[in-house]
Amino acid sequence: MTPRPCSSLLCTAALLMTFGLAACTFHGVAPTRMDAVRSVAIIGYTGTVNLHGEGDISLEKAVNAIRQKKPVLPAQVEARHHEEAAAAYAALAERLASRFGWRVLSREEVAANADYLRLAASAKPEGSRSVPGILGHDAACKLSEAQRAELSQSLAVEGLVSFSTEHVAGGSSGVIIFSFGTIRLHPRASVALSLFDAESGEPAWRDEAEGEAANLGVEGPADENEPAALLEATRSALEKLRLRHDRARARSTR
Repeated sequence: MTPRPCSSLLCTAALLMTFGLAACTFHGVAPTRMDAVRSVAIIGYTGTVNLHGEGDISLEKAVNAIRQKKPVLPAQVEARHHEEAAAAYAALAERLASRFGWRVLSREEVAANADYLRLAASAKPEGSRSVPGILGHDAACKLSEAQRAELSQSLAVEGLVSFSTEHVAGGSSGVIIFSFGTIRLHPRASVALSLFDAESGEPAWRDEAEGEAANLGVEGPADENEPAALLEATRSALEKLRLRHDRARARSTR
């Protein structure tokens, strides 16, 4: 069944809030600077998920919550959130490596770096999805030019990447009749990304993109399908981001 589009204004409001508060303001691609990049480290990530918020999906939330078969403990929720964040981080690393041929440091390599550890030690968590040991997106974007230069040298890379994801309900499927039935919410992701090099305080690449709603639906906050559905939506948004990059690069070389 094709997901029904989300009619709630929350989708638009959430996106405007996410991107309106982003620390990195430059948008675009600097091809010459990007051509000099051979290796990168993903130093920042923030994820926010709001599939079951208020508004036109509140009834679905209430009914599906009653139908949940298994209680979810706080420790299980935290573990799942870390799993979802790690999956988004890995998806971006894979896309950067396959599209640009860059060497992408693993998150373990980044988190274990002594200079990075010093920067991340006092950072506060951002959003509802974070990768343990990794800075939030805003914190990474707010690093000074000197801090980024020192970190690039310490990590032995030419580029530093930070990104965020925002998942909202992009559509729904299923039916509820007299409190019976199931509604599945289909996540839609937006991605904001910044790539810094050693040439400027402004990013060499800064953009955001919104993907398609995932085919896989989520019945409620405890649905075991949630990690896979969020990852599907994230990959769709990353593909849109790639297409936007390629078009912007083509325009800049005309």
